Amino acid sequence: MVSLLSTLGHDLRTPLNSIIGYSELLQEELRDAGHEDWVDDLEQVRASGRVLLDLINRLVDLAKVEVGRIALAPVPLSFAAVTAEVAAAVAPALAARGQRLELWCPADAGSAVLDPARLAQCLSCMVQSVAELSGPGVVDLRVTPPEGSTGARFAIQMLAQPEGAAEPGSIPSVPAHPSAQSAQNAPSWSGARLHAGAQVGLLLARELCELLGGEFQVQAGATIVLRLPGSPPRALHEEGAAPGSAVIEPEPPPVVATGG
Repeated sequence: MVSLLSTLGHDLRTPLNSIIGYSELLQEELRDAGHEDWVDDLEQVRASGRVLLDLINRLVDLAKVEVGRIALAPVPLSFAAVTAEVAAAVAPALAARGQRLELWCPADAGSAVLDPARLAQCLSCMVQSVAELSGPGVVDLRVTPPEGSTGARFAIQMLAQPEGAAEPGSIPSVPAHPSAQSAQNAPSWSGARLHAGAQVGLLLARELCELLGGEFQVQAGATIVLRLPGSPPRALHEEGAAPGSAVIEPEPPPVVATGG
């Protein structure tokens, strides 16, 4: 199934990248020519292509995690640095929805030995999924040391206000297994059908969090909490890895990311 999804993903990504690329090229040419109304129309094409491309990438990565095909490359990292990079990366997409991300993460939030790329992907999926479930407003991302912890574990919370709600609503529960809940019976946010991309994003975020050795919780209200360890689970040899387990590649030379 993973091979099939990977092949389909490649076959779909190739034309999508062309559509996105040509849309951006035409936007530049039309903007220079003063046709701003056409630029706005092309932005709808480009944005829709990006949404579909992101959904395809999430599905392929989710399938890989499920069968243990995602490799980890843990290195020393700063939680503040990774979180700042994620905030900068997702800001344009949120702004396009009339949203903004409020980030609270002290420079001394801590460090760990984890895979920075997978941690960033996990956080990005969470932020974007919450944003996709919300109308214009604020998505609040906080990084704090959990109470009573002596290890390098941190809680990351995201708060959002669902569209049309006077008070923060509830993030739908995430199925225990991606196949445990059909799209037809998808969980809801304030009574609305859960966006397919958001559902896949939440599932992938949870799987990546657990792959990193962390804990993923959907709490009362519009809150998702991640608790991350200071290091990943013990490395597994590739030949002996069980389905759904992490295959951790040899560690590259240490690269220390510094907090902003």
